[in-house]
Amino acid sequence: MRNNIVIRDDSMNKIMLGKQWHNGDWNLRFVTKVTYLEEYLPEEDLKNSGKYEIEILAVSPEAAGQENLKSAMDSQCLDEDQIKLIPYIKYESLIEYGITATLWYKQGNNLKQLLTEANKELQIIGIMFGFYMDKPANRIGNTGWDFISGNIGYK
Repeated sequence: MRNNIVIRDDSMNKIMLGKQWHNGDWNLRFVTKVTYLEEYLPEEDLKNSGKYEIEILAVSPEAAGQENLKSAMDSQCLDEDQIKLIPYIKYESLIEYGITATLWYKQGNNLKQLLTEANKELQIIGIMFGFYMDKPANRIGNTGWDFISGNIGYK
């Protein structure tokens, strides 16, 4: 995770973009997102879940398409000038809007250990990407391919 670009680092989240990757159809980035659950959950719930939540997401403005990307940007009241000034804002907008494929997820109390596990998982994802994307991501049967392109619930 040394080569990641940090696009958010505040009291609630840390979002890190990996290098651009091409899957054969479009460019994407693997994103590591850390959520500090202490900001969201009462103390008694933290005992069951842990203080940190870490996710590895696949995000692609190309796969999402112009209509979904525009909706994501509009939801954050971003205009074209802001998009040009902040090069990675498209990825953050898609993450916030939910147009991402969740490839791996874990909760715990030891952030360093979780980041180490995530780094190991990223190596496997790089080799087995298609298998991760083929897994059902909800009870309707949508897969990572549906989520990364914003076609959620259309089964």
